[in-house]
Order: sequence, then structure tokens, then C-alpha cells
Amino acid sequence: MYLNSISLRNYRNLADLDLSFDNNVNIFIGNNGQGKTNLLEAIYFISLTKSFKTNKLQEIMNQNHDFFMLRASIYKQDYPYNIEINYNDNKKHIMINNNNESKFKDVLGLLNAVLFVPEDLYLIKGNPSLRRKLLDIELSKIYPKYLISLSAYYQILKQRNAYLKEDKLDPLVIDSFDDLLVNHGEIIKKYREEFIVELSNLTLEFYQLISASKDIISLEYQCTIKDEIGYYECLKKSIQRDCYLHQTNVGIHRDDFKFLLNGKDASSFASQGEQRTIVLAIKLGLVEYIYRHTKEYPILLLDDVMSELDEFRQENLIKYLNEKVQTFITTTSLSRLNESITNKAQLFNIDNGTIKEADVNGTI
Repeated sequence: MYLNSISLRNYRNLADLDLSFDNNVNIFIGNNGQGKTNLLEAIYFISLTKSFKTNKLQEIMNQNHDFFMLRASIYKQDYPYNIEINYNDNKKHIMINNNNESKFKDVLGLLNAVLFVPEDLYLIKGNPSLRRKLLDIELSKIYPKYLISLSAYYQILKQRNAYLKEDKLDPLVIDSFDDLLVNHGEIIKKYREEFIVELSNLTLEFYQLISASKDIISLEYQCTIKDEIGYYECLKKSIQRDCYLHQTNVGIHRDDFKFLLNGKDASSFASQGEQRTIVLAIKLGLVEYIYRHTKEYPILLLDDVMSELDEFRQENLIKYLNEKVQTFITTTSLSRLNESITNKAQLFNIDNGTIKEADVNGTI
């Protein structure tokens, strides 16, 4: 799987852009605020038809325009796909290989992308919703059954919560909601638990590879549904609290997972450097997980991250990637990157939304 080329129109400050990429490493060099992150956001948008920076698509449009367009040529299992996403009249339109009826579910998985941005440190110390989002995005990209159950679950949850605000509640109606939540919730819970076990092992492997440390990193899934009680009974035990608060207080929508460093909560006991290495390890774990379950490596997007790693960690990272994973790296200076990375990469300079190929010195 790789991204061959991309065209952008009116996408933030990338007003008119056509680029072709190397199948191995692509590096974008430029000062802050020139559009490096915007480019990675656009690539990510092709992958999920969503931004990792905003839910308001109007914010993405270049000033003084009322639409934006992304077009990408990709190869998946050696088969070409052309994806085009247009946003105008407050609507998003998706076209795959000239099919105007394409939907979000049709795009999902065509271009798997794993993203690492500096804000990902909040995966460890931030709100549980960030960690649930990671679970849901990564599992939905690979397993259609998960996406179907997830969509159905949240629709039913919304209906149940709305009903809990009624003055008079019928226990039979509550039971009908609970039956549906249990059916879909158990499917989601099973996928998540299995995913966390495998991802935990991969995160440990990559943490020790990158840092040459013998520290033990693990992920621990925290479920509000207790197996010894059962999903349905947990809902029943919570019904009085649900009625009082007018919301459903147990279920997969409240689940979380923790990062543990040598058995201790990494959000409290890991240093900033250790946390950064843990997040990079989980991202590489995701790359390997996707490969194992789809037989193709995803692309990897690294936004101003490599400069935070010393040469030793950069070397170990490159040993793993080594022409297996198409990688997109942003940086403010080539001097901050190991030569083993830059010597094999296709280089681009980016200045005020204009991107041009550069030589090994980073000059046009």
C-alpha cells in the first residue's frame, strides 16, 4: 500500500498543489506555520475522510473560497485506486474510481494511515475519549463488523439517553434498548479486548527496540462491564443512577485503557521522554498490527517527531521501517535528522503553502 500522488485545491493554505511521492521516505522541510502539518492532515483526510485537527470542515477551506478538493492516486495490493473528496455547499462528496455513489465505508481501509503528532502525548495523560477514539478508528479500518456494531451502538445509546429524560419510563422500553446495547456492546468489547492484548505485546516489542531498554510497557483494558456480572446485569444495576443522571453510565462508551511502565501508571510515573517513546512504540505497534491483519503495511505520518528522538532512536526506527513502510516526515531542518534517513528520502521544501522538490541539502 502506498500513496502515489495527491492534488489539493483550496485546502487551508495549500491552495493549488500537485505532488508525487517516493514509495519509501518523503521529508518536508519548512519553518513553522508554512503548511507542513496541513499536508499531513490532507493525507490523513484521504484515509478517513476526516481531519485530525477539527470537526468543522469549513475551517479547512482556504480563505475567500467556498469549497475544497482532495484527489489521491493510491496502490493497494498492486491495484490502483483514485479517491476524490470534494466539500461544497456544506456537504462532503466522495468518489472512488469515478463512482459518484461512494460512501465513507468504501474509503475506509483503502489507504490505511498511522499518524504521530506531538499532541499524541495526550494519549497517555489525556481524556479517556482520546484512547477510545484510537480503538474505534483502528478497529473500524480493519473490521467492517466492528464499524457496523459501533455505529449501531451509538445510535441506540443516543435514543436510550433521550428516553431517560422522559417524565415516565416504561421498563419494557428500557429493556428493548438494553437488549440492543448488549448485542452490539459485547461484539465491540470482544474486539477491543483482543486488540489490546496484541497491541500491548507489540508496544513492548517496539519500546525495547527503539530505546534498547528492558523496561516493561503494557496496555491494560479497563471495562465498565464486569465479566462476572455480565453486560445486561450491569445495565440493570445502573438503572437508578441512569434515571437520576439522564444518561447511560456503564457500557463500552465509558471504557478506557491504561499505559503501564513496569506495572505503574505511565501518566504519573513515566518521564516526558519515556512517554514520547511509549507513544511512538504504540504507533509502530499499530503499523505492525495492520500488516499482520491485512498483509499490507499502512503509510506512516510523522509530524515534527523525529527531531525529538536522539540519533540512536532514529537509527532503530529506520531499521524497522527500512523500505517496508511509506513514511512522510515533517521537520524544520534536515540537520535534526539522521543522514541514514535523509540520504534515501525524497525531499521537499515548503514555504507559505508552496511545495517544491529539494536536493540533499534541502535547497530547491
